[in-house]
Amino acid sequence: MSDDRYAPPQANLTRTDDAIPGTGSFDLGVAFNEAWSATWANFGLLLGVSLFATLLMLASAITVVGIFLLVPVFAWGVIRFMLNTIDGRPEFSDLFSGFQDYGRTLLAMLILFVLSSLISALGQALNLIGTAAGIPSLEAIGTIVNLAWTFLVMARLNFAWFYAVDQGLGPVEALQASWDATSELKGNCAALVVMSLVVLLIGLLCLIIGVIPGAMIAYLLPVSAYRQMAGRQSAPA
Repeated sequence: MSDDRYAPPQANLTRTDDAIPGTGSFDLGVAFNEAWSATWANFGLLLGVSLFATLLMLASAITVVGIFLLVPVFAWGVIRFMLNTIDGRPEFSDLFSGFQDYGRTLLAMLILFVLSSLISALGQALNLIGTAAGIPSLEAIGTIVNLAWTFLVMARLNFAWFYAVDQGLGPVEALQASWDATSELKGNCAALVVMSLVVLLIGLLCLIIGVIPGAMIAYLLPVSAYRQMAGRQSAPA
């Protein structure tokens, strides 16, 4: 009986009241529609958080040490904000959510960034070697390899950031979860990258009028895809 008083806070922390199980897959049309709707429904808040987050990160970077001690935590908050935007409950305070467990958040984001960078560098290796050695043929082959690596490998690992923030997985576990979840979605992942690039390009062609909402939609596309795959049962407050 004495444990009952703790039930409401536990329910709020896990948000079981609005949990929606994932399908294990994602539809590009649904992703675009959700990203489009979420952008225009929260445009003012998205713009405000984006500008403020940029200023905070720039100010942190100026101190140099802030690049390592603050920027990763603000990046965590931005990801939390994007997740909550797709969920329909974004708040300005999401930007600072990473500071609630500062040490774990900082370590997770730093390690995940390093691991992601190393994996990305593998795809660029031949191109860099060809450039450094002055071998055009090797550089050309490296460019093709890097392109394939981007669409076949990195596109599948992009969801690791959401698994880390949303489900509290460690960096290695988050990368593994992203890789495993997309084992049957290779084409979808590649198409999602293409769609994001097309949206950004269209935004750029519309100049200042379209580049801002275009960027918002592009950033929210993979968030919707992740939510379709993994569901919403693990989103913390």
